Parts: sequence; structure tokens; C-alpha cells
Amino acid sequence: MNYQDKYLFRFFSDSGHEYEIAILKKGYSGESYVRPLGGSPLLRRDRSENICGTSLEFPAECVIDGEYAELFTPDPTMYKVELRNSGTVLWRGFVCPELYSEPDIAPPYDVTVTAVDGLGELKRHDFDPQGEDSIY
Repeated sequence: MNYQDKYLFRFFSDSGHEYEIAILKKGYSGESYVRPLGGSPLLRRDRSENICGTSLEFPAECVIDGEYAELFTPDPTMYKVELRNSGTVLWRGFVCPELYSEPDIAPPYDVTVTAVDGLGELKRHDFDPQGEDSIY
């Protein structure tokens, strides 16, 4: 099944380059919505093991209650996230629905959306030896 842009968040880096964070929904065929960011996004690298995963955390501004509640879904691959620069995909991952929460205040307010690339989960699996060296 294919993915299509649902939400677009545009921002400028400190050096003046324009970037875009896109939330793509599986099987979606509607229009894209350009939404404001509530602050600066943060791309992190997990350095805890031999296999390093990355995550992207960004504050999305809600202008109505429950605007991003649909991101809370039991399907961990329903919403793909891409970080783009001039149409080139720099990073790709999936929204972590278990890390989504909204404050109980009147809008507008920021909701932190976290997406991970999934590589960090590989450290939980054992792999068969591939040649002379293997990581367990």
C-alpha cells in the first residue's frame, strides 16, 4: 500500500535552509495540510549499542482539540515521517503512537510527535553468523 502526504511542517534551519517534515498516511488519497511547528525539531541518534537508531521529535501546533489524535493507532506503520530538503528525503521513519499525548488545555497548544527509524529495535534480535564476524 502506498503513502501520501497528509501533514506538512515547513521550517528554516539556523543557516537559512528550508526543510520540510511530512507525515504520510498509508492508503490516504486526500489533500495535504500545511501546519505550523510549535518549536524546533530535534533529530537524535541512539548510541547505546552496536546498531544505532535515530528518532525525530517535533512540536506540532494544535489549533483545535484532538487535531492529531488520529496518530494514536495500533498500526505502527500507519504514519510515515520524512524529513526533506528541496524534495530530497534526508531521513525516514514511523510515528510512535505510544508516545503521543495532548495536554488538557484550550487550544492552541503544542503536541510533541516522535518518529523512529526502527533500527534501534534490531538490537533485540539475534542474527545468524554472516561470514567471520557476528554481533550478538
